[in-house]
Amino acid sequence: MRASVWISARALTLAALLGPGLLGQAPAITLKAIPFPCAWVNPPKEFKEISGNALSILAANGTDLYNDCGGASKIASAPMLLFEPDPQFVLTAAVSVDFKHEFDGGFLVIYEGENHWGKLLFEKSHGGPLSVCSAVTSTFSDDTVNTQVSVKKVWLRIARTEDKVVFYLSQDGKRWNYIRYFHFQGKAKVGFASQSPDGRQCNAVFTQISYSPTAPKDFWTGE
Repeated sequence: MRASVWISARALTLAALLGPGLLGQAPAITLKAIPFPCAWVNPPKEFKEISGNALSILAANGTDLYNDCGGASKIASAPMLLFEPDPQFVLTAAVSVDFKHEFDGGFLVIYEGENHWGKLLFEKSHGGPLSVCSAVTSTFSDDTVNTQVSVKKVWLRIARTEDKVVFYLSQDGKRWNYIRYFHFQGKAKVGFASQSPDGRQCNAVFTQISYSPTAPKDFWTGE
């Protein structure tokens, strides 16, 4: 394991000045598990590269990625570490979160812009239960709580083949379930993110990161 690397919010000032839409303008981050350079859309409060296939993202208060379906609000401030994948791919990671406040969470995301994205989220939901949720956005977010979970770490997976995207969940890293299948047209980036809409901050840890540039052989599991 190489030495941990800490990047403070001050060190990411350039990324903040460049703005959320200018992926790749700030210095790239490389991970052994990902064959492409990664860059920030919205800088984190703090970032830690734990190993070649593990990282953590500390989100500041008020950060989220959500477009209310009634048009009441739109926010795209969550720190997202993204890369441009192959036309077809499978991205997998185990996700754990230091849940402190309602709606704290860590997620995998496919992102074309603030009005076109999908996220697969491990969240402390309303009232306190831990849940895996998903939101698919084309101007407005189609948001759902897919299932409540009793574990403190989940495995999340995004797979894309042409214009078809699938979200998967595993609670033990072995048995996978398909939870959402949707159309996503156009070139997009994918990666890792954290949010704390109503809390002070939220740290999401992504481990066992893996990436494959091929379509899954099994639609139902993403494997």
